[in-house]
Amino acid sequence: VIRVVSHYQSKGDPQHREVQQWLIANAWGRVMLSVILYFLQAHMELLVSPFSCAARDDGSRVMQLAPEVPCDFEDARYSFMFKVACGGWCNV
Repeated sequence: VIRVVSHYQSKGDPQHREVQQWLIANAWGRVMLSVILYFLQAHMELLVSPFSCAARDDGSRVMQLAPEVPCDFEDARYSFMFKVACGGWCNV
């Protein structure tokens, strides 16, 4: 829709069209950066969750965000979460 309107407004002037496309790309990039910065905090909290374990009275350690998951590499759920979190941190 925006390209059709911008083409109509430019009336065939290639420089005008080029500037409008540059401005649209710039605005799109700023919006995406704002969205990434907004959601980054929640994403980081989820990536840290396998590394934050709490000690119980019986001496076992469990994840703070998921108390039913023990912080033990023998548990398949924790092992999978830990590997995904490490992969996520490598991508950041």
